[in-house]
Amino acid sequence: MAEGAGRGGGLRRWRPFSALLAGWAAAPLIDSHASRVAHDAIVDLVYRVLAGFPAAALLAHRAVTTIFDGVAFTFGFTLFVASLGVPLAFAARMVARARVRAGHADPLDRSRRWTAAHPLGTAALLAALPTATQAIFIHWMNGWWWLPWPMLVGVAVACGLGQRAIARRGLRALLSPTLHGEEATAAPRAVDPDELHFDAVAVTAEAKGAVAALAAVSLGVAAWIASLPILSLFRDPRVFAVMGAYVGVAAGAALAFRRASRIAVGLDGVYVGGSSRPRFFAFRDVDEARERHGDLELVRRGRVLLRLQFHGEDAARREAIGARIRDGIARASAAARDAAANFVASASSTTVARSAHGGADYRVPSVSRDALWSLVEGQGVHAEARAAAARVLADTGDAPERDRLRVAAERCADPKLRVVLEEFVEDAAHDDDAVLARRAAP
Repeated sequence: MAEGAGRGGGLRRWRPFSALLAGWAAAPLIDSHASRVAHDAIVDLVYRVLAGFPAAALLAHRAVTTIFDGVAFTFGFTLFVASLGVPLAFAARMVARARVRAGHADPLDRSRRWTAAHPLGTAALLAALPTATQAIFIHWMNGWWWLPWPMLVGVAVACGLGQRAIARRGLRALLSPTLHGEEATAAPRAVDPDELHFDAVAVTAEAKGAVAALAAVSLGVAAWIASLPILSLFRDPRVFAVMGAYVGVAAGAALAFRRASRIAVGLDGVYVGGSSRPRFFAFRDVDEARERHGDLELVRRGRVLLRLQFHGEDAARREAIGARIRDGIARASAAARDAAANFVASASSTTVARSAHGGADYRVPSVSRDALWSLVEGQGVHAEARAAAARVLADTGDAPERDRLRVAAERCADPKLRVVLEEFVEDAAHDDDAVLARRAAP
């Protein structure tokens, strides 16, 4: 839960999950054959040392058993609670991190202020779980063993203090500064003109469904565990299997969703994929891009086409990315009235090529090569017009122009158009190689 800046910040964020997985890996050892062998060895040593004092040996035997059972009970209960709490805390910090980087108030500040203003309340909150756990432990042990109360309470207090230390460390990690050191004071990284991909979640039905599914799994696991007898938490192998799988799925899903939540903002529009069904939103089909509650919305005729939630470092660059999209929308509106674009889209490639070379008659408008480049590298032009202009430039251009066309293809957000432009470049280069080969032939 605690996050740091710099190279180790990413690894530090995953430490709670690593510790949780290590705990579930060690859980079977608590009630394993090796644990019982260690218990029996200690008890045998106790009876050897106190052979002449049977009452003291019996009391020591029960004390050893109480300590073993107390540690096992506390470990299992703490592991169960942490398995539910760590994913929730990780999600809370991830949301807070995105909000802060987007320039909004830190949602964790209210909890930080409350804990600072109410130290007694915080102490009671931290003691709640250890108290409940050790009360159950005392009730359980008192039903199975005749034990002196001071011994039973002493073991419960010792285990409870360890449990409270873990809870205190977890709360401190949750409420630690959302952004650390240089990360908190660093200015947002500028958006490079050639930069295409950004970290953002498209708020679609698929994304909402994925979040709802993970929440349903979490509630289902918690409900199933709560329905089991208390002793099953420590002795039923299904519990260990289910909780281990849940922790792995929760951690893996969070990482996979974060890595997949990316968009592309190119010369032609916004492409969304990864965490939802791939879709392309051309600038010519969008009326405005507006910021609303920390999100960026693409609007067409008053209806929201797409809502984007930026995360990671790109959350701080939301305004710059939004400015690029708004610039693309403005250029698309101007391009929609461009006579050259309409001509290129409707005419054949041969006619466009003749026009670009000045071979057209008075009935066909003249289109310069600069105009063709404006179509290929501009925003808002239909894919058909851009492809037609690119075809003419590729067929009639030289090697430097084909390199320029290749760069334009790389800056396309529409993957289909990018493939088409790259094919034009490759075909033109192949034709040049064939011509050179014929000329070199004897």
